[in-house]
Amino acid sequence: MPRVEYTEINIEDYRLSMQILKPAGFIETSHYPLLLLIDGTPGSQSVSEQFHIDWASVLVSSFGVVAVRFDGRGSGFQGTNLLHKVQRRLGMFEEKDQLDVLSVMMQEPYIDKTRIGAFGQVFVKDRILSTDTHFIYLLEKVHFQHTAKFISRLISERANYTLQIYPDEGHFIHNEGTRQHLSQSLVNFFEECFRLPDQVFEEALEEESEEEG
Repeated sequence: MPRVEYTEINIEDYRLSMQILKPAGFIETSHYPLLLLIDGTPGSQSVSEQFHIDWASVLVSSFGVVAVRFDGRGSGFQGTNLLHKVQRRLGMFEEKDQLDVLSVMMQEPYIDKTRIGAFGQVFVKDRILSTDTHFIYLLEKVHFQHTAKFISRLISERANYTLQIYPDEGHFIHNEGTRQHLSQSLVNFFEECFRLPDQVFEEALEEESEEEG
């Protein structure tokens, strides 16, 4: 099971909660990829002490990833001042808060700065992507018209991307089979993104050897 740690960071006049998931065999001197889990839905809460296992837990436990959840301005259950901070300014403070968290985590010596990923709401991720295209991996879960617009942006930036569509679903996926498919796809996607170059090379050699045999 992942090691779960809780901390707070100061942003302006707020103390904001952060949850860090580390592999069970975590070593301070090692270097781990970082997955930032973003939920920019107004009134949402990502950080709690409730027991929870999901696809991100699999990445932490099986593939040595450090995952971070964070409740920035606009999140719920922390008072009306924090909740209403984003009123009529949706996407403004959420972006800054997530970038601040990213900056804090990248100062940790155990984070591999060349392997950073993000998953979550598109209006936040789109802006995070624009800050440094070369090291952010991400995956979308939005309506198609927003996806098409975002793909145009990726093409203009000459970025590689992966597209996966669930035609009968909206913002929230209700079908159990579809949720399982998405979870497995996320694990596969980020496991591939976070592989070290030498690991990819070794696996390619193994596959080539098997084909020749």
